[in-house]
Amino acid sequence: MKVEEPDRFAQVLAVVRAEEPRPPVWDRQVRAAGYAREQSRARRRLAELYPVRYSELLAAELAKFGLAPVPPRGLQPCGTTAAYIRHRKRGEQPCPMCRQAWRDYCRQPHTRAYQTARRHALAEMPHAFPDRFAELLAEQVAARGVEALTGGARARAMAGARATARLLLSRERPRDFKRLYAQAYPAALARAQETEQNASTGAGAARSAT
Repeated sequence: MKVEEPDRFAQVLAVVRAEEPRPPVWDRQVRAAGYAREQSRARRRLAELYPVRYSELLAAELAKFGLAPVPPRGLQPCGTTAAYIRHRKRGEQPCPMCRQAWRDYCRQPHTRAYQTARRHALAEMPHAFPDRFAELLAEQVAARGVEALTGGARARAMAGARATARLLLSRERPRDFKRLYAQAYPAALARAQETEQNASTGAGAARSAT
């Protein structure tokens, strides 16, 4: 699609860049990661604009390797995690079945391990890059007008500024964030599995007692 529609691709890429302005670039790693992300989003957006042609090109590329396109999967019904995410993307309130499906998903050990490792990696990023974190935090504090606030409003705004600064830092340095996440995940998964096992043992003992 990018080769067939270079002008249209350039237009879509400009729109993508306008939607998410680039942060200040400090090294080649950050520049390359941001450029690749913009290109990927633009290609997906172009495929959505020309679905028929995209399907034809995909089938042609797969045929070179003796493969056939996978038929599109229909929308998942309510009561699944996919339906829960669909509700949220549409700005809708998830239905009770979808909320229950999401709660069940979040209780799974690998999901809890992912969330724990991600929080750990985000918390470690400011210690790994203190100078850049201080700059991002100062930008967020100024943008939110934290200095003019008092009491609980100031505390909440400051917490939001710190969270946003950590997230922006992780996006600027995705490789370092993934490294910290990978280091934290095994221990987080072991703890989640142990918790799940203890909960199952406790539930079994309670049923036996009754």
